[in-house]
Amino acid sequence: MKVRTTHLVYGWKNVSGAVSRLASLSLSELEDLSEALLDFTSWADLQDWLERR
Repeated sequence: MKVRTTHLVYGWKNVSGAVSRLASLSLSELEDLSEALLDFTSWADLQDWLERR
């Protein structure tokens, strides 16, 4: 439900893909992401980070 709500609010077409990618991250990658999130200013920042992984 949360994915659907986010999709409706922001119009993102690939939220479910991002959610799948996030769910598959290792603990180490999640720790890296938690630090990187502090610098994110947009959805594109998260997408870019995921693509680099």
